[in-house]
Amino acid sequence: MQVAQLGAIRELISRVESGGNYNVFAGGDTADLENMTVRQVLELQKKRMAERKPQAAGKYQFQYTTLQEMLGPAGVGLDDQFNRANQDK
Repeated sequence: MQVAQLGAIRELISRVESGGNYNVFAGGDTADLENMTVRQVLELQKKRMAERKPQAAGKYQFQYTTLQEMLGPAGVGLDDQFNRANQDK
């Protein structure tokens, strides 16, 4: 698949999932996710699950377990920022 096609697919997913917002949780709550580390986002997701709040986070609405699973393949570490570039990876 070509890079342009992948970009179009990502944009379609994000438009439906988050409206393209890198700092939103499912349900519409927002937080400064882009300025948190991945570890901090995972901790916040875990807290939200305990509170029975939607925990899918970021532009692509990563679920807690999916985010953990995708770190290695994306080359992103727990102490890396959950910024736009890393969410897009």
